[in-house]
Amino acid sequence: MNDLAAQNIAVASVRRHSMTPDQWNHTVIGCVHPKLASSVDLLPDELPIASGFLSDASWWLISTRRVVSQHEGARRELDPRYGVEHEFGNFKGIKRSDSPSAPSTSVATVTSLKTKESVQFEFETGKASMAPIYACMFWSRVTAFHHGGPEA
Repeated sequence: MNDLAAQNIAVASVRRHSMTPDQWNHTVIGCVHPKLASSVDLLPDELPIASGFLSDASWWLISTRRVVSQHEGARRELDPRYGVEHEFGNFKGIKRSDSPSAPSTSVATVTSLKTKESVQFEFETGKASMAPIYACMFWSRVTAFHHGGPEA
């Protein structure tokens, strides 16, 4: 697999679907969030697609090799190169009538199609939610970079 080609395609897709990324509080595209750098080391040849850091106890990284997160006291990771399913819940942060204000975060679940293992992570809602959503869409739609794909 060519990590640079995968990163270029995935990051371009995330950027194309994103608005005002310079105004996001906890999410970055195409790099490891600066506050996350001491919590996760990239594997050889692994490149970041998008990442988010809410606290030492709540962060995520989607890369050319892994989806890795720290959530509810557990660090988990999976290999997205077998394909993934994903659920992002209230990613727009829409207010509900019984809630006085819109939530600024929600929880995503990403599941490996091969192993059925899941990773959950808290992410920034609103415009910033496009980064993890489209990073996951890359791994669910662009099968050329999956294990066993034409470029494997």
